[in-house]
Formats: sequence, structure tokens, C-alpha cells
Amino acid sequence: MMLDWELRYVQGGVDASADINRLLDLMKDTLGATRIGIANAAPSAFTRLKHSALPPRPAGKLVRLYMANRPSELSAAIADPDFDKPAKYRIAWIFESFWSDEIPKISLSAFDLIILTQSCDVPLYREAGARDILVLPWGSDVLRLGAGSSHRPVDAICLGDQPKNLLPEEEFKKEAEELGVRYSNAPAADLTVPQYFGALSGAKYVTLFSNLVSQRGGGHPTKEYFTGLWANALASGASVIGIAPHSDRSFSDMLWDGALIDVGSPERGKFQSELRRAVANWSKDQPRRNYLRSLERLDWRWRIKTLCEHLATDTDALKSQLDEIQEFISGNVTIK
Repeated sequence: MMLDWELRYVQGGVDASADINRLLDLMKDTLGATRIGIANAAPSAFTRLKHSALPPRPAGKLVRLYMANRPSELSAAIADPDFDKPAKYRIAWIFESFWSDEIPKISLSAFDLIILTQSCDVPLYREAGARDILVLPWGSDVLRLGAGSSHRPVDAICLGDQPKNLLPEEEFKKEAEELGVRYSNAPAADLTVPQYFGALSGAKYVTLFSNLVSQRGGGHPTKEYFTGLWANALASGASVIGIAPHSDRSFSDMLWDGALIDVGSPERGKFQSELRRAVANWSKDQPRRNYLRSLERLDWRWRIKTLCEHLATDTDALKSQLDEIQEFISGNVTIK
């Protein structure tokens, strides 16, 4: 059955993320979806009670998909004046589902489906009333933005929050270069998405660390998780060196040999030694292998396909782009 799609989100929420914006554009391109911003409003006590007692009935062929950074934004979905209007499916996709302590005091049974990024979060959302749950790990637009070229003038590029003992970045960069490692700081924040991927695709390695190791920024203090940074790094053909959030099995189980060098400890001298060894052992076929495995496992289109299969639907545009991916994987298209 062909379905119509609405992608709704709190304005200033997921639309402020370049990674999720890319996914929104891909869903518009492959599913014909319409993007709609909603107010960050709270539902009335009556609305909360109504949806707890009697979830809206399915009708028509519309998928009303609410995209949320964090579970707290689901309150705005319930408060959306259009929430009760006819729809076959009302779905919530929560990208930072690990903030489970923020699950709003509304019954998630108002949604036909809840989408999470980590399987370990499933029991907590079940307890909150979710009737159906699908786990879709982070992805990247590998097909359009990824790269497998072996031309990598930079040995390693820093990405995301780094452990305190690898700071300041300029000092660490100087030390790395004294060891013969061509090291680059993170890409500038004002780059366009293609420019950002271009910077990553010029590096042999990307340095990334679990949020529990870096302990900076606004990350969760006790739960570790992968983010879009990891998917983007691998999509660009680089290998990752650092410390992975291994307890996030939904993503780590998709990784392949050579995708990650886990140094085990962020101690400065040890990391410098491991980085130097990794650069010395790097081979020109690594970017191609990382790119192909990323196409096969990390492209956002596979997540869209899994969602469509869950809803028993499909589109010609999605099939066409997945066929493009298969052409690369099968070796029928030359990787530049």
C-alpha cells in the first residue's frame, strides 16, 4: 500500500541538526514526505488523559511521523492540534532515546510506533506504554556524501569532544606532528555539509571517543552511545581511532574489521603511540573497504527501507536509490 508522509518536528529541534536535516531531505526525496514544523507546546491535562485512555484510531493512508531529538519533545507532538486528525499511523522517532528519564508523563500508547536508536532503551519505553517499537541505529548519507578515494593527505582529523588529557587541541596537534603524524583539528563549524564530508574524506583516520570518556559537552553522564559523527567518519572512508561506546550494541554490531582501532585508554602518551602505529600500518585499500561497508550497513536509506517494511509499504524512488547502492557494492560502479 502506498502511503503519504508528514514529517513533523519541534521548530529548532531536529531541524537544527545537519545529520537529521539530511535524513529529512532524504525522506522527502525517497518517500515524497512533507516537512512541517510545530510549536514546542505542552498538552493540556484533558489531552493527556484522553490519549492515555483512548489512542486515536487509524484512518486513511497518511503517516504522521514526529521526529524528536529527545523524548521530552513528544509532549509537543501530543499537543499538536493536528495529532488527532485522520492518519493511518502516528509514529515518533527519537534520536537521543537514551535520555529515558525525560520520557514525558503521557502514555506512549497514543503512538502506533516508537522508533529508538538503541535496543537497550526498549524495556524503558515499553514500561512507558509503547505498543510497538522499532530500533533504527544512526546512519549517514553514504551514497551522496561518502567517499572511498585513497588520496588522504591528512593522517588524522579530530572530531567531536576529546578527552581532557588530549587537550588543548593545538598542543596535541603540535606533538603529533613532531612524531610525524599530519594531524588536523575538527572541520570548521560554518562548512556546508559537502565541505564537511570533503574534509573528513581527506583523512586516513578520525579520532573519536565515547561520551563517557570525553566527559564534555551536554552528553549523558552514565549512558554511552554512538552519534552521527561515527557514521559520517566511516562513510567518508576514514577509519576511527579512539574509544568506542561499546555498550551501544545496536551500532557497534554493524561495524567491520578495520573500522575502528580502540586504544583502550585515553592516556596521552599511549594514544600518541597508537596513532603513530596506525598511520604507519594504514593501507590504501582501507578507504574503499570502509566506504563499501558503510554503503552496505550505514546508509540512511536502509533505515528508511526497514521502516517501510515495518509498515508494509515502499516507493519506486527508494528502490531506485537502493539499487544504486547495490551497484557500488557489487563492483559495477567505479569508486573515485
